[in-house]
Amino acid sequence: MDQYPNNQNQNPNQNQNYQNQNQGFQNPNQGFQNPNYMPPQPPMGPVNDGKGISIAALVCGILGIVGSFIPFVSYFTTVLAILGLIFGIMGRKKSTLAYGKASGLATAGLVLGAIGVGFAVLGLLCTIVCTAAICSAGAAGMNGMF
Repeated sequence: MDQYPNNQNQNPNQNQNYQNQNQGFQNPNQGFQNPNYMPPQPPMGPVNDGKGISIAALVCGILGIVGSFIPFVSYFTTVLAILGLIFGIMGRKKSTLAYGKASGLATAGLVLGAIGVGFAVLGLLCTIVCTAAICSAGAAGMNGMF
């Protein structure tokens, strides 16, 4: 006789009894929920990463530089260059909060805004010096005529 019984010699009712016994078995962890489990969250709205402000900084910085070479337009583009500087700082801050690093657009807007402010200050100083020179030359010329 074999050491191990084969399936042909077993009682068919024995398998049925074993299956019936396992039907009543309950998993003790069935009602347990993992304390680290988080249910799925609804999708969030768009992240404010400062991309719009960064583009505004870039545009204002470019207009501030280009407009600083045009005589009467330079007074208005000085304001744009200052806004480019402010928007560049704000864009870098929002980008850093959203992604952990500053965006290139914000950095470019910040640099161009600073260059535009520098050109505007230089242009305003040149205007003041030229106006003073013209006024002093005119006053000296008028005194010599009479």
